[in-house]
Amino acid sequence: MIARQRGFSIVEALVATILVGVASTLLASALTVRTVARRGAARDAAAAGALGDLLRVLAARPCLAADTSAESTRETAMGKADVRWHARRAGAGWAFAESVSVRLGSDDGRSVVATEGRVPCT
Repeated sequence: MIARQRGFSIVEALVATILVGVASTLLASALTVRTVARRGAARDAAAAGALGDLLRVLAARPCLAADTSAESTRETAMGKADVRWHARRAGAGWAFAESVSVRLGSDDGRSVVATEGRVPCT
């Protein structure tokens, strides 16, 4: 009768190592995709909030007022957003351009959203 050996072979150890490597890679990829999606959502939310504020300001601004511009920094859920905009009178409304530069967390990277449009004045 052949005695059964305890332990495992080199091939089994290599297969196990490869499987652990593949699982680790898949987990890292899933977490990276989630982080990128959250940062994109934070950027879009900051840009939408800034645009909403700008539209309210310009809609209440009288047609006879002079051209205007502003810069501000606002806190978002994931970092700071620098907002810059300028508006000039164009017919019976305001033509505006806005840029929102979002710094997400402690990263040095920035994400910029630019918007142009027109709003009727009062």
